Amino acid sequence: MEDTALVLEAIRPIITQQKVVINLLERKYENSQKEWMFKETALLLQLDKSKKALAAEIKARRREKKKAFLKGAILGAAISVALSASTH
Repeated sequence: MEDTALVLEAIRPIITQQKVVINLLERKYENSQKEWMFKETALLLQLDKSKKALAAEIKARRREKKKAFLKGAILGAAISVALSASTH
């Protein structure tokens, strides 16, 4: 019985040290998980901003094309009217 008590007393600091190491590793894992989640969220937000910026750019280009088309149509109609008026 004394031998068992001596062995337990001898390994108790080792067990305590192992528990401390395990706790540190668990905290490090949890922190890395949180950090990864923050990074993932930041990347998703950046992607969302990029998608919104791209959509805005596409809309702006479409508006410019529409404006250019309308200007061309108006100019074409004006030329057609002017030519028609000059031939009569």
